[in-house]
Amino acid sequence: MSFKELAEDRFWIEWEDKFEDDSNSYITPQHPEVGEAASVAMPVAGSTDEQVARAAWRYVYENVDYVLSEEWKTPAQTLREGTGDCEDVTFLIASMLPNMGIDRSSIVIGNLVFPNGKEELHTWNEVNGTVIDATGSQESSELSEYNPETTYKIVSR
Repeated sequence: MSFKELAEDRFWIEWEDKFEDDSNSYITPQHPEVGEAASVAMPVAGSTDEQVARAAWRYVYENVDYVLSEEWKTPAQTLREGTGDCEDVTFLIASMLPNMGIDRSSIVIGNLVFPNGKEELHTWNEVNGTVIDATGSQESSELSEYNPETTYKIVSR
């Protein structure tokens, strides 16, 4: 088995072991720091769900530097440290959205295909089918292709 195959296997095992067994550690809309970030990111009243989701995207993209890490962070850790990788920013956005009035969103795992054809495993958020990927700008994401493999529905009560 190649290194790439081992890394991909580890990626899927982490999602099964960590997220499926303990998603409440990673989706934390009730945390005060997450609520504050959502409040700052919130667009004007009357915005569509997609506009609200894009506002969360913009906030995270502008305030969290992409840094690959071996361990997942909670949304509050990501905010405090100002760094995170695709899982970290995905958890942060999924935690911010309920505070911004979006009760249903998804965390998606799949393949990201860059304009040059390079492909990698990746995570992102979706709201009503709109891709929200704070590891890059909204403009750069329009140039990439997102191929979902697994979707986790996030429903706030």
